[in-house]
Amino acid sequence: MAEPEQVERIGIGELRQNPSKIVAGLKRGKTYVLTEYKRDLAIITPTAHGTVAGVTSVPPTTIPAKSDRPVDVSVFAHHTLTTANTIDDLLDDLKGMW
Repeated sequence: MAEPEQVERIGIGELRQNPSKIVAGLKRGKTYVLTEYKRDLAIITPTAHGTVAGVTSVPPTTIPAKSDRPVDVSVFAHHTLTTANTIDDLLDDLKGMW
């Protein structure tokens, strides 16, 4: 009977900080379990022959062209400031926090 494949658990932070290590492992056929706060979230496995069954390609996302028309702000609800007298005062206060 064949030994079960070793599966490595990786946290979201490790995936974010060192994705090239995970990609290299996937290219070698390694499987990973993605965890968050030590709870299993997903299984990341390499595809057979570099394809996913039923998917031929993923279309690229296109950003629509910018409109020359002015934005209709009337659709936004009016908001009364409670922590500052003007928007400029509010932004100055927020900048101080950065």
